[in-house]
Amino acid sequence: MKKINRLDKRFLEQFLSTPLVRDKLLKIQEEIGIETLSRACAWCKKTVAEDEPVYMLPLSSKIDLSNLHGLYIPLTLFSGEILIALVPTKDSDAWKNGKHLMLMACCEECLEQMETALKNDIQTFAYMDEASKR
Repeated sequence: MKKINRLDKRFLEQFLSTPLVRDKLLKIQEEIGIETLSRACAWCKKTVAEDEPVYMLPLSSKIDLSNLHGLYIPLTLFSGEILIALVPTKDSDAWKNGKHLMLMACCEECLEQMETALKNDIQTFAYMDEASKR
């Protein structure tokens, strides 16, 4: 897993805390639709029906994402794979427990593939710890 240095961390925090980034993410989210984003597997992008079970992979963040509460954001891996993650709201149990990003999977296979990819290939600012696993 790539380590993030202090300059990268500071740059990312400054970049993500700008109103422009938040506004752009909001606009994209509105165009795609919350229903679509909230039911799409972060790994295979399959839309999951409301009555089907889903699997969640919580992640912690190395940087401050508090400007992005309630928004879906892209996580880019070295492999080029883009995962869509939800930044939980500040009053959610996930946020209060230090889980700053939530990835949804449609099945255990996608969840396992995502976990493997994240362990070996994260480029941005999130990390999994042992407590994050299922």
